[in-house]
Amino acid sequence: MRRGLILAIISAITTAIAFFPFTGHPFFVLIGLSPLLLGIARKELKSKDFFIWGVIFYGITLYWIVRTVKHYGYTTYPIAIVAYILLVIYLSLYPLVVGLITGKAKRPVLTFISLYPLSEWLRSNLFGGFPLLVLSHALSDTPLLLQSASYIGQYGISLLILIVNYGFTLLIMGDKKGIFQIALGLLIASLPTFERINLEDKTLRIAIIQPNIGEEEKWNPLTKEENIEKLTNMIKIACSYNPDIIVTPETTYPIFFGKDPIAGKILEELKNCDSYIILGAIDYENREGKRLYLNKALNIYKGKILEEYTKNILVPFGEYVPLREILTRVIRNVSWPEDFDRGKDLKIFKVENLPAVTPICFEICFPEYIAQGQKSLIISLTNDMWFGRTIAPYLHLWAGIPRSIENRSYIIRSANTGISAIVDPKGRTLLKTDLFTQTISLADIRIPVTTKTIYQDFPYLTQLLLLIFALKGITGKRIGYKKITF
Repeated sequence: MRRGLILAIISAITTAIAFFPFTGHPFFVLIGLSPLLLGIARKELKSKDFFIWGVIFYGITLYWIVRTVKHYGYTTYPIAIVAYILLVIYLSLYPLVVGLITGKAKRPVLTFISLYPLSEWLRSNLFGGFPLLVLSHALSDTPLLLQSASYIGQYGISLLILIVNYGFTLLIMGDKKGIFQIALGLLIASLPTFERINLEDKTLRIAIIQPNIGEEEKWNPLTKEENIEKLTNMIKIACSYNPDIIVTPETTYPIFFGKDPIAGKILEELKNCDSYIILGAIDYENREGKRLYLNKALNIYKGKILEEYTKNILVPFGEYVPLREILTRVIRNVSWPEDFDRGKDLKIFKVENLPAVTPICFEICFPEYIAQGQKSLIISLTNDMWFGRTIAPYLHLWAGIPRSIENRSYIIRSANTGISAIVDPKGRTLLKTDLFTQTISLADIRIPVTTKTIYQDFPYLTQLLLLIFALKGITGKRIGYKKITF
């Protein structure tokens, strides 16, 4: 087998390992790209090797797609497998394009380490976006190495990861400058950890509801009343501990909250609760003879809805179907989801006189979206039941953790079947629940003084710098310093 292909295969497998939840997994993202960079430096890679890298990397890390499509698309395994293969091929086109440009560049290493994070940003935003599996997400269990995200965001951390990887590549090639490069990358990534974060005098008590009710069970007419009673009782129990804020998951109740009279009874039962309740709810509107569903977060206090936010970034093939008319004619053996309507903007709630945003589901994975406005709390509502006991709930959790550092805000995360969590402004996970357990979690936190980070002020600065670096790599102009050049 050709040496370049072997290096690509080893790199893809090693990098994929970094996204499996076991002790020590973050280390693998610091070395996983080293074999690929070795092939680039020695000009042993062909363009197709980058595509093969993508097929292996995404093929390993997205195995759970088959189960999700099969069970919740109500289709057959062959169709689910085809959907999985098509997604893997599509995502592999991004490293292929990076490889094609790298192969023609004057300085291929610099070109690759600049273009790869840019390709992560593009695939996170194009065609509805696929924001999981960004290199920096693999460090979410090692928040010390994410601290520079308050300046350069998650894609800047991906750049630093690639710089560290190239340091190991230099060591493999016998160049001791690799030690300096590894140290420099790790130092830049972690240096802001020494920054002081000023805290408010006030302490908040947080209660997180994790109902652990399956979707079929929740919406089953035979168990609907029982589930509504169960969910309301969980909120009441949480309220008995006198929390300041109670957070429930995405689409908490099996009712259309703005239409069903049961919603009024639920609010009546909660009117004595002296806590702000951030409730995930589903609703619908009829427009031009078509029903459009709405995925909402409600800010409730003493039984009254004070504010509401409608989800703005929808999941492709989960909450809307691109090219619906064509796909539904061509592929008939799939239960296509109904279309949801988009909200307008990320709304800032006032919760205990503190600014808070309430991203729903994978909205928290979009750093530029969450960077809008000043906030003290990021209250994340989600339902990861669809993923089962796979790595996907961990991928989703890790994809959101960098937002805590980019915004220097607490993340309070309620997930229907887990993983619910509280993450502090330095990215440290203070509370984390197990999958598929019913829990009411309590924690006391001190809120940081509301400020804006450099990243919030300039969320696209890193992408601009990466583009400049890439152009210098393509044209051959050196950048850097005599001890470290690419």
